[in-house]
Parts: sequence; C-alpha cells; structure tokens
Amino acid sequence: MSSPAQIVIVEGGEHWVAWDKGQGALGGECVLFVSSPHEMDRYKDWYDRRWNRGPDAVYLVDHDRRVLLFSFIYTYDLPDAQAYRAMLLRLVRHMWKGWRVDWAYNGVEDVVAHLGLDVSVLGPDPGRPRPRPRRPALHHRRPDDQNHCLVTVDDGSAVRAYGVTPASDELLGLGPQLLERLPEEARLVACESVPRAGLHVDLPTRTGGYWTQGFIHGALYEASRTWPGWRWDFWEDDYTVQRARAGGAVTIPDPDVGTAITDFVTRRARLLGWDAELARSLLPEVLAEPDDERRIAALADFIQVMPY
Repeated sequence: MSSPAQIVIVEGGEHWVAWDKGQGALGGECVLFVSSPHEMDRYKDWYDRRWNRGPDAVYLVDHDRRVLLFSFIYTYDLPDAQAYRAMLLRLVRHMWKGWRVDWAYNGVEDVVAHLGLDVSVLGPDPGRPRPRPRRPALHHRRPDDQNHCLVTVDDGSAVRAYGVTPASDELLGLGPQLLERLPEEARLVACESVPRAGLHVDLPTRTGGYWTQGFIHGALYEASRTWPGWRWDFWEDDYTVQRARAGGAVTIPDPDVGTAITDFVTRRARLLGWDAELARSLLPEVLAEPDDERRIAALADFIQVMPY
C-alpha cells in the first residue's frame, strides 16, 4: 500500500516541489533532519516534481522565512501514535531552534497558502464529495482504538464523556442533533492514551471547542453552518483544554515520551539501515535522562551520529 508524501523546500525566493508515492510519513521525516535543501538531491531518483491534492504526509521547509510546516497520517501501527506525534513535534522544535515549527492541520492546502499560491496548483478538483448521510452512524470506540474522538458535554450541572467515531469534523457536521445521538454505551471516565481528536460542548453558554492530532478541513465553517447561534473555537492539538473543561469527569494521560522515543529509534534502526548495535547501546542513555526535555535533547544528539 502506497503512502504518498508532498515535500516543498523554499530557498532564495524559489520553491522546490517533490512528490513521492511510496515513502510517505516515514520517508518524508528525513526532511526534518537535514540541514540544507541541497541534501535532498540524494532523493531525486524517487521524487517527482509535482503537486498532489491528497498526500498522507506533507512537509514544507522555508529557509527564507525560517518556517517548517508538516503533518502526516501513518499507515502503519504504532504502540501510541499520538505520543509519537507529540514527541516528534518536540524533537523537531528542539532541533530547529529559531524556526517557527507548526503542524499543517489542513495538509497540503496550508503549504499552498503559505506560498501565496492559488489552490488550483494542486491540479483539477476531483469534484465535490458526495453529501454525507443526514444521520451518519456513530459508534462507540473499540477498547484498542486510538483513533477515536473524545466528546464531552457540560449541561451546567455535570459533564458526560463519550469515546466515539467518526472524527471530530464529521461530528461537528451533525449540529445539535449530535447530542441526541451519542450512544450510552460509549460513556467513559478514563482514556488509556491521548485520543486522536476531541470535542467539548458547553450547553449553558452555547459554546464549544475541538482539537485534533491529524488533518482537519473546514471544520469551523462547518460548525458555523450546522450550529447556528453557537461559538466554536479550534484548540489545535491542545487536549489539555478539553481535559480542564471536563473538570475531572474524564482523565486523559499525558503522552508517554519514553515509549515514543523507543519506537522512533527501533523503527529507524530497522528501516533506515542504522547500526543496530550502536542504536541499542545508545538508547538506554537517552531514556536514562531524568526528564522529558533532557530525553528530547539526548535523542537529538543521538540522531546526529546516525545516518539519514
């Protein structure tokens, strides 16, 4: 199964576009750990210089404005995908000091907007998607499902929490009927890990907020259309806002940085040809650091001695 990536590098007022059908999130991550766009020459054999509307991963490196944008959808399993993403963001921000490092929530469209280009550069629009069913099915999350949406509802006297699918942008499209359709069997009081997305509804004030760790397209517009008279905020990836608004009705653990670092190192040792013995010897030193910030710094030093 292919996992396409879009890469755009800006230098000297010009942008260099790359599209790869197979490297996806893992291959594209190489961009996050190279110091010059010229180092990308080694990838010419498997990059096409064209735009695409629907990559699984997108990376923009703007050397002129010192901006790094990226986002991805992983097509392989991770023990804790949200912890991995959170760790990677912290690692990249540590390694790209002096740069603005942001998640591209709208995918490649954020890159096009950053460059000041018209969205038509992405090629023909395949057409408007089919209208969603008026009453799309809501399902309670499976016990092992990391990619669920946490919905919390404050009715003024208590907060109820639900773990459901589909994603938060689709739930926003339901409007207030969402509140009538939340399945009772989806009620929960604790999340085993950080969900992929969250949505909080405050009934007394007719306000709400949502966040995501993936892509989200046009959700605020959708909310203004389907929730007339309500005010909605986008909290980017800050799940702690929802946790605070829930007031203890549901617990959300912080991401496990140690697990994410271990997964980062072991996967790259296997897939990028790192010296496995060297990787195994250095990993305990990274994890032995007393706090997450020092672990991130140690991992950055680790990367410097490993080939990309």
